[in-house]
Formats: sequence, structure tokens, C-alpha cells
Amino acid sequence: MGQCSLCDVRISFSDTKTRDRGEVIDENIRLYQAGLISRRQALMAVYDCSPEEAERMEREIKT
Repeated sequence: MGQCSLCDVRISFSDTKTRDRGEVIDENIRLYQAGLISRRQALMAVYDCSPEEAERMEREIKT
């Protein structure tokens, strides 16, 4: 089976209930405000984006 270096696949499994988007946003806001994650990590989790995309968003927020 070949590997594709251009593919970015993310799979998450959970034994708990399904979380909606609002819960993901709320959790990441709380973690960011508590200083437990960076702004970039929060953006990546909320928008399901790459570190590069989150960095671009950070630059846009600062301007």
C-alpha cells in the first residue's frame, strides 16, 4: 500500500458523547484564557486548520 505525502487526514475516536461545535469553541476559549493552550492551538482546534493557517489568522487578528 503506497503512502501519499500530500494527504492530511485526521481521525478522532471518542468513547463519550458527540461534541458539537459550540462545545469545542467554549472549551478552547476556556483553555486559552487559563493559559493552558496558545492562541494558535485554540484556532487550530476550533477551525480544524493547519499550524500555518492558524499562524496566518493570528497575524490578521493582530493587525
